[in-house]
Amino acid sequence: MIQASLTVERLLTLIPPLEELDGLRSGIARAAIPDWEARWARSGTHATVDMRVVVPESLEPVVREAEETLHRYVASLFATYRAVLHTFCAGDHANTIESLIQLGEEQERYERPRYARQFYDAALALSLPLPEKSLQILASRRIGRAALAASEFDEAWGWYQRSATLARDAGDPQGEVVGWTGCGNVRAFQGRWTEAEACYQRALERLKTQDGAEWADAHRAQLYTNLGMVTTRQNCLDEAERWLSLVFDLRDSLQSPSDRAAWYHDLGTLRGKQERHQEAREFFHRALETAVAPAVCAVVAIDLAMSYLEDHLFHRAEDWARKAEEHAIAARSPYSIGRVYLGRGNIARAQGAEGGLTFYEKALEIARDKDLRALEGEVLLDYALLRKQMGGMEEAQAYLEHARTIFSELGEVHDRTRAEQEIGRLLQAE
Repeated sequence: MIQASLTVERLLTLIPPLEELDGLRSGIARAAIPDWEARWARSGTHATVDMRVVVPESLEPVVREAEETLHRYVASLFATYRAVLHTFCAGDHANTIESLIQLGEEQERYERPRYARQFYDAALALSLPLPEKSLQILASRRIGRAALAASEFDEAWGWYQRSATLARDAGDPQGEVVGWTGCGNVRAFQGRWTEAEACYQRALERLKTQDGAEWADAHRAQLYTNLGMVTTRQNCLDEAERWLSLVFDLRDSLQSPSDRAAWYHDLGTLRGKQERHQEAREFFHRALETAVAPAVCAVVAIDLAMSYLEDHLFHRAEDWARKAEEHAIAARSPYSIGRVYLGRGNIARAQGAEGGLTFYEKALEIARDKDLRALEGEVLLDYALLRKQMGGMEEAQAYLEHARTIFSELGEVHDRTRAEQEIGRLLQAE
């Protein structure tokens, strides 16, 4: 008997965790649709992607697309390796290094930062003897980016700092600016806002010596945006307003949709902190209209949902959280999906719905499976509040202490402080 539909969870039991089948697994998730019959039941309200259903007729196109994508990937991999071996044998090490970096960037596009790192390591090793240092600087930055994507923050910091120092010594001001910007990004991911701000300021100071350079305005706009973000996080709202306002005159320099979306997103976050929620939502909508990457759309959409939640507009919050989930699934980004389920858990908790633990559990599973330790800490922190709400004080304390340990190990000062404050409130309530 042919079944009308199957859950994603059941189908995935047939697909072992082989890299070659990554595309098939994510394709099944993208092809899945909500189980509308279950949605009207209480259990369906808090269903994660695993509980979505796939109709059998949609499986053949999914398999075909995954197969074709894998064939293209393998063909591209070997075509690039032909170039790697040809240029290496010809003694053209510069082109060999560029090809290895290209292979690493391809791995990053497939959400495989650890594999990308191996290509970048090979590129770096080959670049070390070269008198011209631009490729060594680039390879060091790429290693830093891959380490950051893998949540290896200290490693990422070291490589970005190394790239900035190499660029300074090589007389490469643009490389120096990008290196210090990368250092700031690492510290921002860690919640170490003051240190991130210092790195961005250092990049900006170096940029002041490059007025009139073709590339300068684009970097200046990015740095103003980043400084607006970190000062918002530190609740220095007037200062954040000043930084983000400076971007208006440079907005044409934000040629990348992601950069422009980031600016709108940060303006929305600032307006939210200023309790100007309607304006915040307008900027979030503009970010969504601008962004192209589904992973960016997912993060903006879940923040939009959180803005509606702050005004107790629960239905709007749930609608946008579901849209964020669709973007995250399309992005094939574990971080985005985990972040969305964290948000959906918070929406359920705010409504007193204990069923929201399903979302926290799924976010926790994703964070642990993909070694996203910062996300794991965030989930544990908010999950603890639901456990406390349900009367599970011991569980809540254990989650908070585990979160605090993670944040301490990662050097995430802001979230560690928040975990300690919640532990204090919990102990006072006993």
